[in-house]
Amino acid sequence: MLHQGAEAFEAFEDGTVNYLSIPALEIGLKHIEGIGVDVIHKRVMCLTGWLLDKMQALEYPNGQAMVKIHGPSGLERRGGTIAFNLYHADGTPFDCQTVQEAANKAGISLRTGCFCNPGDGEVSHNITRKEMASCFENLKPSSRYPYGSDCKNQESCLAVKTKMSSIRVSLGLVTNFSDVYRFMNFLQGLMHEPEIRVLKAEKVKRRVFLNRGP
Repeated sequence: MLHQGAEAFEAFEDGTVNYLSIPALEIGLKHIEGIGVDVIHKRVMCLTGWLLDKMQALEYPNGQAMVKIHGPSGLERRGGTIAFNLYHADGTPFDCQTVQEAANKAGISLRTGCFCNPGDGEVSHNITRKEMASCFENLKPSSRYPYGSDCKNQESCLAVKTKMSSIRVSLGLVTNFSDVYRFMNFLQGLMHEPEIRVLKAEKVKRRVFLNRGP
């Protein structure tokens, strides 16, 4: 049953649990039990370790690192999810949305943004209290989206939104070596991507964001 609410998501909320998929839980648990959790963990961590090493070895001829890993740089106290940012040879960051669009075209699934983890993006990217405050000034009472068109200083909000975004890849049960090897080839391809194309895409994204309606 659909109902209309004060917020957009309430108008599309389904009140019935997806009961047809409940049997898949038992099937999935039996599948994992058949393989063995320890075996899955060992395999995922082997792939994660290889990928971490290769990503952190990417450098431009001038010595600038292409990848900054958020969190442990090794396998100690980490799982199969890697959050990171990419940088050009001059040290300026890649636009995360541009990277995601390039990955989509290459058939690679990854995530960008703050990953529904309030506070983590601000801490990881050293967002100051002043920068955050500028995004909440003079919002409409009903607004829950400080980075949208309600923000008084849209230039400032866009800068904060872009600065605190990261990229995330997650390795799991179905990930194989071909997947991580292909992802590394994708990153190496970005190193040699003409910067003018990336910068043009960033400008288009910026223009679309600032001109969108409420």
